[in-house]
Amino acid sequence: MSVHSAKDIIRAARIKAGLTQEQLSEGICTLQSLSRIETGAADVGPATFQALMEHAGSPHGRYPVFSSREDFDCFYSLKHARFHLDAWQLTSAYEELQQIEDKGWADNRLYYQEWLLLHCRLQFRSYCCSHQQNYQALVYALHITRPRMDLSSFSGLLLSQNELQILISLSQEALYLGNIGTYLEIHAQLASYLASSKFAAMDKERMEAENAIVIVKLWVNLDYLFRSSYMSV
Repeated sequence: MSVHSAKDIIRAARIKAGLTQEQLSEGICTLQSLSRIETGAADVGPATFQALMEHAGSPHGRYPVFSSREDFDCFYSLKHARFHLDAWQLTSAYEELQQIEDKGWADNRLYYQEWLLLHCRLQFRSYCCSHQQNYQALVYALHITRPRMDLSSFSGLLLSQNELQILISLSQEALYLGNIGTYLEIHAQLASYLASSKFAAMDKERMEAENAIVIVKLWVNLDYLFRSSYMSV
């Protein structure tokens, strides 16, 4: 089963964006899978549907029917985990993420990618993370959908919100690891990418704010280093 006219919604969004099936499917599913989805020969799950619509610049609030109870539970728990993290309810966020892991992420790589992002955020906010481990986990999460992605040049890609949020977190971890060059490469591209993106206003402003917070952390660190070196003279 699939949501009413999901295939038509996806196809219309793709054509409106001026994208080929190959361009829209990149990093999300195979070209053959998208072709089958658009013709109605294959179902489309909520995570894939959402990612395709984001790539087309048309975020959509209507989702397909869930393929299974585990699919629904993982989708639902991911949304709750985000809510709890935003409210700094870390124990509740951990419990939601644990439930998703116990269900094997409903055997969905997009759920797993989002889970890795939220798990790294939880580790960071718990003040018990290894920045190196978080950085490596975020790189792995990004490679789930972008196995050959070059961090020094990604401005020409069609990126989902999850991928952009992973990049924001990567830039933050690079900063804490002292990899200023990597941080600056990612941050500059993100600022330009978000400014010209077609995400919903609230989502766009949220990501721009998250990216701006990281640059503030850079200036705070530079100020601290300057003061420390001045005092030691």
